[in-house]
Amino acid sequence: MGISSAQRYVALELIQKLVHSSSEEDYNANLKLIETTCPRQIFNYIDTNWHNIRNEWVLGLTYFEGSLMNTTNNRIESFNQKLKQVIKLYSGLDLFFENFISLIGTLRNERDYKGSVEIQKVPVHIKAMNTTSAEYKYSQLLTGYASYFVIDELKKARKMETIFKTTNSTSHSDDDMELNTNSCTCNFRKSMGLPCKHIFFARLLISIDLFGTELCVSRWTRSLL
Repeated sequence: MGISSAQRYVALELIQKLVHSSSEEDYNANLKLIETTCPRQIFNYIDTNWHNIRNEWVLGLTYFEGSLMNTTNNRIESFNQKLKQVIKLYSGLDLFFENFISLIGTLRNERDYKGSVEIQKVPVHIKAMNTTSAEYKYSQLLTGYASYFVIDELKKARKMETIFKTTNSTSHSDDDMELNTNSCTCNFRKSMGLPCKHIFFARLLISIDLFGTELCVSRWTRSLL
């Protein structure tokens, strides 16, 4: 592009910031910063080739939504490896589908087995919980994997409440989200479809129930196991 090493360094820093934009407003502000700071050809390249498909690569936009905290292709690669184990290279179409259907059946059996274990096995830390607590109620509603995240978000929210009572400030070190008792635009909420610390904190501030089935997408509920 005919730019100096110093200009390239600054551009890379700003592009990385652009990738990690948390919202459309944040993205526009970062893009404007690139336009006013970097050589014109860099801004033009981004505007021409990447701006219109920003939802596919900006973490705070729909790229992150529903990603389940995993924006890699590891799950696809894992399935591909299992396919290679049962399907030989250059297999005929009939044999390919026979082995493919067999693999799908095996994977479904594994899923069902894990689901039955999930329902029957009660972790020690859950047995020790107060049955009226939000933590316990979420552990009964959600899978173990999902409830682990929710309980962690509850801990963070309670810590935020303690800080608020001490400092009388709703700001917190890692972000500054607009608080709402039912929705949030943070990456955790968009990615997992589970209640985040911001939702819990907003509920703590006005003393409403921390538990709400409507806060969780159905894919995480134990009823679907």
